[in-house]
Amino acid sequence: GFFIKNCHNRIMISRNTSFRNIRGRGFAIESSSGVIISKNNAHHNGFRGIQVGNSSNILLEKNEASNNGSAGVVIFNSFKITAEKNIVQKSTYEGFAILGTKDSKFEKNEAKNNNTYGFRVSGGSNNLFEKNTAYSNGVLDLLDSSCPSLSNTWISNSFNTANCLGIN
Repeated sequence: GFFIKNCHNRIMISRNTSFRNIRGRGFAIESSSGVIISKNNAHHNGFRGIQVGNSSNILLEKNEASNNGSAGVVIFNSFKITAEKNIVQKSTYEGFAILGTKDSKFEKNEAKNNNTYGFRVSGGSNNLFEKNTAYSNGVLDLLDSSCPSLSNTWISNSFNTANCLGIN
């Protein structure tokens, strides 16, 4: 796949690029900042479609991830991430896995027909989830492990099934 590490400049992963049939991750960003990932397609990869780890100030917009071997989009141990208008479907596990991430915004994303969760959120704080949609996911459309303390903010989302009442 495509891998960016220790990059701290404005970089844009080209639009309309397809990352497919890769044994591991479609594309990944690690220990970087100021990267824009826009209008790409990551599908039929052996592991994750899109991965962002240990990074900050990343914009992930209008991407599609489908039929990936693990999760569609994984964001971990990062901060100040903006993910908007991404579509994730038919992942072997979860659509979006947001792990140990803080001070980030997730808006108008869609997760559907993933085998376990649409959105799985764990170990993060001070994230804003607004106008996201998840449906027809295998176990739950939303799992937030911070429930019931709700260290994240949830506004105007649409989830058919969630582990916490009042989270929409």
